[in-house]
Amino acid sequence: MRFFDSLSPLRSLRLGGEICCEKRGSETVSILLDIAYGAGLAAASPYLAFKLLTDRRWRGGVGQRFGRIPAREGDAPCVWFHGPSVGEILAAKPLVTMLKERMPEWDVAISTTTPEGRAQAEKRYGNHPFLFPMDLTCTVGRALDRIRPDCVVLMERDLWPNFLSLLGKRGIPVLVANGIVSESMVRRFRLLNRFFGGTGARRTLEEIAAFCVQSELYASRLEDLGLAREKICVTGSMKYDSLRDSFPPEKQAALRKLLQLEERDWLLVAGSTHPGEEQAVLDAFAKLRRKYDNLRLVIVPRHINRAAEVERAIAEKGYPSFRKTTLDAGGVEAGALKDAVVVVDTIGDLLGFYSIASAAFVGGSLTDRGGQNMLEPVALGVPTLFGPHVKNFQDSADLLLAADGAKTVRDTYELTVTLDFLRDNPVKSADMALRGREAVTSRRGATEKTLEKLLALLPIKHT
Repeated sequence: MRFFDSLSPLRSLRLGGEICCEKRGSETVSILLDIAYGAGLAAASPYLAFKLLTDRRWRGGVGQRFGRIPAREGDAPCVWFHGPSVGEILAAKPLVTMLKERMPEWDVAISTTTPEGRAQAEKRYGNHPFLFPMDLTCTVGRALDRIRPDCVVLMERDLWPNFLSLLGKRGIPVLVANGIVSESMVRRFRLLNRFFGGTGARRTLEEIAAFCVQSELYASRLEDLGLAREKICVTGSMKYDSLRDSFPPEKQAALRKLLQLEERDWLLVAGSTHPGEEQAVLDAFAKLRRKYDNLRLVIVPRHINRAAEVERAIAEKGYPSFRKTTLDAGGVEAGALKDAVVVVDTIGDLLGFYSIASAAFVGGSLTDRGGQNMLEPVALGVPTLFGPHVKNFQDSADLLLAADGAKTVRDTYELTVTLDFLRDNPVKSADMALRGREAVTSRRGATEKTLEKLLALLPIKHT
């Protein structure tokens, strides 16, 4: 759960991560928001106290939530990139890399909202990423004083009114990269307009200097909300540029050794699974194991704190299980994994397991969770399946299905039948994987377009 999402009294103010102010730089609105945030913190204090006592990840970032961020050293100009969680942090990587190549003298600051996002940012960037401050005027001001950005890039749609207001007052341009304008966001903006004479949405959006969106549909929604067309740029989705199409062979070999995989083994990786989906995957696995004794299964739950729950589901099906952390520690006897299911209880390893898979099932999609990123295994050339509930990744799913580069499975039966087909038809399986990878490749290029918009906002000449 995101920290800000825990403040339930504030949810009526959120616009799918965006909150709107009536006036640009309105002191009154900022004060009212600060009061609302304070009330939310007070109401949520028992829950917050519990999390602080029981979760060391929360304790590690309390100061940063209040703007106590390590001060940036030196006087170099700086771009502050903010991605709410893991997906946005990963999507920003190509843009950050291109910026540093073009503007090596500039500093880059990275923030995120979740502990998981910060962990990934540390791996990907290594330049002391920090947790985004609460949207209180004092905490935002303190953070801006310490980072001293010359420009801010917000990934997708995590917009906060006091943050935007203070950036506007300081003359710091804001670019939204890889922008998403969902139907729910539009509905909430329109509802807000009723309270501010029909201009509330436009006034908030005007805080953004450039809004780079993923599709014409999103652009038209922004225009309908009152944003000037000249501020909107349709770039496509940067997620295609951030996808890896290969994985280091030595790391693949290490994973195969860790899993005790033999050359004849056929590995199914169920990634980003949610409650209820592991049972479906295990049912399909059990049925297919009667036909294929070389079938292997790795489950990577979306939230690693569910590892014990997943192990219980595996035990109920009569299979032994091993956690990845146990395998990493060593001492597992040779042959012990032949009939076992492996549960990945570490962060950041999903891509590596996808890279050695014979087929992948992407979770969050059999149950109504909105889906997870099915492009990751497809870009690696892995035959990929997912369920019907993919509204959060609908454009990706539509692209792959139109190219016959992936398959939808609606239930355990269809999952079983489709896996059986892929296992029994290696040529057709490889053909599907190739079509999926080609579809992904055809959509690359959004990052370069976004970079040009960003460079135009930077307050110095560039080459």
